[in-house]
Amino acid sequence: MYNNISIFTTDSLYSYILLKDYIHKHHENISTIYISKPLKRQKYHKFFFRKVIKGLGIRYYIQRVIYDIKNKNNESTIINLANKYNILTVDAPNINDIKIINKVREDKPDIIISGYFDQIIKKDLIKIPSIGILNVHLSMLPKYRGVKPVFWVLKNNECKTGITIHLIEEGLDTGDIVIQKDVDILLTDSVDSLTKRMSIVGSEILQTAIENVQLNKLELKKQNLGSGSYYSQPTKKDLAHFKKQGKKFY
Repeated sequence: MYNNISIFTTDSLYSYILLKDYIHKHHENISTIYISKPLKRQKYHKFFFRKVIKGLGIRYYIQRVIYDIKNKNNESTIINLANKYNILTVDAPNINDIKIINKVREDKPDIIISGYFDQIIKKDLIKIPSIGILNVHLSMLPKYRGVKPVFWVLKNNECKTGITIHLIEEGLDTGDIVIQKDVDILLTDSVDSLTKRMSIVGSEILQTAIENVQLNKLELKKQNLGSGSYYSQPTKKDLAHFKKQGKKFY
């Protein structure tokens, strides 16, 4: 029985949906939740230009701000959940910082769960847990490796997508698959609605994955990266095509 779990995540409604049932049932085994924070202020203007002006556009970020304001007072947060069960939370603006790495080492985790975590986890962290780091990825790997897979499946008019839980290795979304489950895409889906529904499915298979690890029933499947696909940040051209199809973020 593996009794020591750490979690890497962001404090969002999506991560709450994904992790709340697991935390509720297994909070006694969770040592620390590491929460990613936005980039530091001195990097903000560079980030804004690269991701907003040259990326998804001002309109997307206005929609995002409105969405965040509407959910500002929502009690469904990882922080509130952690406080409820007296789980330590640690701000992790740079998860690969030596201070964070040393704290993770002190946790001595058997497993680290990574869900909606927006940073690349490097090898010094990867080798710490005795079993490994289980990452929740919002696609049927090896398809749609990389960033914003929910955006890309909608833009590409897929009728199905899925959730993959895989082991993290140094490659991006290339680790062995632990478990997967299909998710249907509805004609009315936005990025937001599909992400929420995928988070519910992810919550279910996450618990199955951890149980299989604990029961020594883990059957890993190597990815055939040659048959997969990788996507990076959408460009303005991608966004224009997305809108032209009548697709929405929220």
